[in-house]
Amino acid sequence: MIAAEATEAAGEQGKFWEMADRIYSHQPDLNEQFLYDSASVLGLDQTRFKDAMASQRFLPVIEADFNEGRQRGINGTPTFIVGRTVISGLPTWDKLEAAVLKELEGH
Repeated sequence: MIAAEATEAAGEQGKFWEMADRIYSHQPDLNEQFLYDSASVLGLDQTRFKDAMASQRFLPVIEADFNEGRQRGINGTPTFIVGRTVISGLPTWDKLEAAVLKELEGH
């Protein structure tokens, strides 16, 4: 949850995807200090970032998104949804193409 909060806090300063990329590419290093260091590396206003993290104001939205994902059968990332097909994990091109073609056939 703290990584999701950090991503949202970075997004508040226009760096959502940059923070998300750092988190995904440094998962073994993921801890609170790494997130604050990342905010610095990304050039975020440290006071605003720390205030956002301390307030936990993004937690209700994150929890709502998480619960909605669970209800839709999403159990991890990445997850792709093509029509009614849920593909968990990184799919092969063939699997993704098959899901798209199946969806197109239904329309």
